[in-house]
Amino acid sequence: MHLPSIALCSLTALWLAVAAAEPVYEHPVQRGDTLIGLRAQLLDPAVRWQQLQQFNRVPNPRRLRPGSVLRFPQSWLRERPLNAEALRVHGEVQLRRGGQEQALQAGARLQEGDELRSAAHASAALRFADGSQALLRPNASIKIEQMRQRGDDASSTRQRIEIQQGAIDAQVPPRATSHPRRFELRTPVASLAVRGTAFRAQTASGSARLEVLEGSVTAQAAGKPTSQMTGAVPAGMGWHSQSGQEALLPPPALSTPPQRLERLRLQLAWPADQAEGWRLQWWDAAGERLLLEYSLRQARVDEPVSLPDGDYQLRLRARSKTGIEGLDLRWPLALRARPEPPLPLAPEADAQTYETAPQLRWTQPAGIRQFALQVSANADFQPLQLQRAGLTEAALRAELPAGRWFWRIAAIRDDGHQGPWGEAQSLTRLSLPASPEPQLSRDGDALQLRWPASPLVGARYQVQVRARSEQAPWLDTVIAEPQLRLPLLHPGQQQLRLRTLTRDGVPGPWSDEQGFDGKPRSAAGWWLMPLLVGLP
Repeated sequence: MHLPSIALCSLTALWLAVAAAEPVYEHPVQRGDTLIGLRAQLLDPAVRWQQLQQFNRVPNPRRLRPGSVLRFPQSWLRERPLNAEALRVHGEVQLRRGGQEQALQAGARLQEGDELRSAAHASAALRFADGSQALLRPNASIKIEQMRQRGDDASSTRQRIEIQQGAIDAQVPPRATSHPRRFELRTPVASLAVRGTAFRAQTASGSARLEVLEGSVTAQAAGKPTSQMTGAVPAGMGWHSQSGQEALLPPPALSTPPQRLERLRLQLAWPADQAEGWRLQWWDAAGERLLLEYSLRQARVDEPVSLPDGDYQLRLRARSKTGIEGLDLRWPLALRARPEPPLPLAPEADAQTYETAPQLRWTQPAGIRQFALQVSANADFQPLQLQRAGLTEAALRAELPAGRWFWRIAAIRDDGHQGPWGEAQSLTRLSLPASPEPQLSRDGDALQLRWPASPLVGARYQVQVRARSEQAPWLDTVIAEPQLRLPLLHPGQQQLRLRTLTRDGVPGPWSDEQGFDGKPRSAAGWWLMPLLVGLP
């Protein structure tokens, strides 16, 4: 072997040994990639494609397997690749890299070629090397096409993201004019060039939409020459790839947003105005993590809440006919819904009862062993008629005066924390029928019994007569009219009493017993005994 060849081989071996000790950039092989093409596209001109072949031990430089990975020492690169970081991940977000999928975790390092896909109610906040941040919204997918830095100049970065489906929110810090940093977004139908701004971008149904909140974004529909670019879309404006620019709708006019929620259901309504739809989002209290979002067609929301108790920020914005979403209405909301209150069992809602101490009963949620109870004559529970805490049974008899009452129940955890009060139940405690005052008069061989009629609708009356020497009555009848003709059939002293029954059969108090002489004036009265015995 000639000395120059030996020297070249030694130099190559030394170069490869030095390169092997460096940080490397991993490039997923795409269909159509060749070592010669990758060398021309990515590597410093001084690096030969044969070195790339030897470093990666590629047997055939013309047949690279798609999905495999080539490793480039960073010192060989024309531009140094950058990484991004997954700052926060909520819900199910998948990372696809080199043909393999895995769940995205907070803190994960992202690189060129990575694809991210979020499920419903899932999101991921990403941070790029230049400080830019992007929020992957629910049901969205993106591909990180490029993240590069020229040489060691940290201010000279180039980043490009493809929005394949759905929406992202982005914040790109402003730059000095001399810094050639670029942040680009591509969709199937438009490209967006950003120089420092806060904006939202989305693609769906063959169109792209842009909403600029701060700064400006340059937009260009696909297929149009650069000379026909839309130009800068300023803050407060939206852009649609088919209809152009329009002003963002103002925040919805929700006059008194709720500050506290004690039910696991959010119910809101607001004026529709000129909007065609709305978007509602749940964020953490700091406004950094998107937790839930809903697309609404009507100016109201009635949705269950699956989030834990805590402090949140809600955002509500209107959507125009073209799908451009407007400015946010934001407000804090404290969710304090646990432990959930038990459900009332009895009496049923708006029940009426004559019981002086009706029994209140409720369900017993799993894991709850104590309850709190309030009873008041007013729906706002001020003042209180009755208050109990630490009840260990899911029932209580409450002695109540006649009138309408409201009662509610709350659950208490073992640590002593009391949850919110349940819905108030109304209960009317009716007054028992008054004791009748009988009036007696003799009419031949009969006794005429009368008393004032009860004002209760459907009231009836129970009459009992017994001999003074006996305990059991020989007459016990219920009648509808406030009078009774009583034949004198039993000689000797008799005792009479009566009481009023409600339509439901609830009895009032007995009247005082009244005595009378049951001897008839003639024996003819005894013939009436079979008739009297047959009274109901």
